[in-house]
Amino acid sequence: MYPVYSTEGIILGSKDFGEASRIFLVFTREFGLIRLQGQSIRKITSKLRYQLEDYSLLKLEVIKGKEIWRPVVAEKILRFSQNFKTIVNISKLVLRLCDLEEKNELLFEDLKSGFLLLQKNELETKALEAVLVLRILSHLGYIGDRELLSFVQPTFDEDIFIKAKSNLVRIIPTINEALKQSQL
Repeated sequence: MYPVYSTEGIILGSKDFGEASRIFLVFTREFGLIRLQGQSIRKITSKLRYQLEDYSLLKLEVIKGKEIWRPVVAEKILRFSQNFKTIVNISKLVLRLCDLEEKNELLFEDLKSGFLLLQKNELETKALEAVLVLRILSHLGYIGDRELLSFVQPTFDEDIFIKAKSNLVRIIPTINEALKQSQL
């Protein structure tokens, strides 16, 4: 009998597999980025069909197989639908920079907080996206600029974005340089 693990995760993307299955790329708090195979998930009779949607925050119970994880229970908390293009771009960046099954709780918390803040329409999207990408790159070890560390401090709230608006001229070149140095 395989142990069942409970975790919270964000589905960053998926790909159809076989006749009715789908592979989900999920960033979890406890396990980092995992591949989750939803067997026959595209069938109308699947109980998890409407819970496992791209760009959603969920509570999961999963089993680890030899090569892939499998969902047992999934409960969708929220589907990120506001600022969708920004969420898709950030998800693609995380998928490109992260390896499978590397735990990074700080990165998970920032992704979750950032995606939740992106659901509020009154915030400046460009500043929020820049700060979130800066924090992601910092957690993965690509940012070392001490002047910009105030944006990477433990708190991730709306006050940071007010400060970030006036510093976008410095933040964006730093992000571009870090991405260039990653050679990805």
